[in-house]
Amino acid sequence: MSGSSFFTLFEAVRAALIELKVPAVVIDEVVNRFREDLEETLLLKRKLDNKLNSLLKKETSSSPPDICVEKEVIDYRNFLHSHLRKLNAEVMPYPETPHKLIVERCLRRRAPFKKDGKGYRDSLIWENIVQLSKSTEEPIVFVTSNTTDFGSGPSVTDDLQNDLADPKAVELLTGLKTFNEKYIESQLAMIWEFQDSIMRDGVVIIPSPEWIRKNLLDTLESEDVKSVIFNLPSGAGSLCLGGAALKNHPQIESIRALSEEEVLVRGHMKVEVDYSISFDWDDYAKYEDVRELLGYCEESFSFTSLSGKDTITLGIDLVMNRTTKEIIAYELSFIEGPFASLFLH
Repeated sequence: MSGSSFFTLFEAVRAALIELKVPAVVIDEVVNRFREDLEETLLLKRKLDNKLNSLLKKETSSSPPDICVEKEVIDYRNFLHSHLRKLNAEVMPYPETPHKLIVERCLRRRAPFKKDGKGYRDSLIWENIVQLSKSTEEPIVFVTSNTTDFGSGPSVTDDLQNDLADPKAVELLTGLKTFNEKYIESQLAMIWEFQDSIMRDGVVIIPSPEWIRKNLLDTLESEDVKSVIFNLPSGAGSLCLGGAALKNHPQIESIRALSEEEVLVRGHMKVEVDYSISFDWDDYAKYEDVRELLGYCEESFSFTSLSGKDTITLGIDLVMNRTTKEIIAYELSFIEGPFASLFLH
């Protein structure tokens, strides 16, 4: 999982341009190939060592310690799963297709089975794809170099298309480089261009402090901010926010094209809020958290308040115009404060 094609794929996942799904049978096949290559290489090395010893008429001391094949295979499998997690890839379990149906397909020599009956693992991969096509309306791109059994693209073979409710539901592309060139590279170029346009001197300048002051206060007051700043239940007290200011530059997590004109920017930022929170005697009598906050009161009161500043972290999604950089719509994804976190969608 190295090279420019995988780097491009990784960037596409980070930008939420694609969802990557890998059949478990493919992982098992790759791991098994690693095992075979390792065993073959170790055997070749022993033969070469023996030939070298024979030529030199003595035993060389350059041989490395013995390699445990089973341990290396386990490490390699863990390595693959680690990289797939970084790509947010879903490992598709083995299909639950009855063995009888697979055997019937094999006996009828239906693709992806060959005339000699080979193709069992390929048939499992295809069953994964067929099941996926039944569970989603999203376009499916099947990336494979096996053009002999699945087809040369952009469609799978006619025989395989018969398994699909919509023959156009699955597009076949021969190799990751081809997939990147068709679907990813132009979108990434747009995203990187847009990201450069909303940065100055290496820092993000959108949303601006002015936009935050004008737009965020009403949104924050409509959410249960009391719980993240004071650890108070929603019914305790009345909170008023008098101002909001950026504490640091916004951090971009991902940028995704929604259309030719709009992009979705997902990120987070630290904001300092000026607050004033007021309580009446009913709040004090009803909520233990309020009594802990205000301390012991000998006499009842009709009204009391606290004011100050505190820093909260906001997760935010911005829908922006690609050309003008205008914020068209926004939504908070989470609010994190000294005492709690709110996940809003």
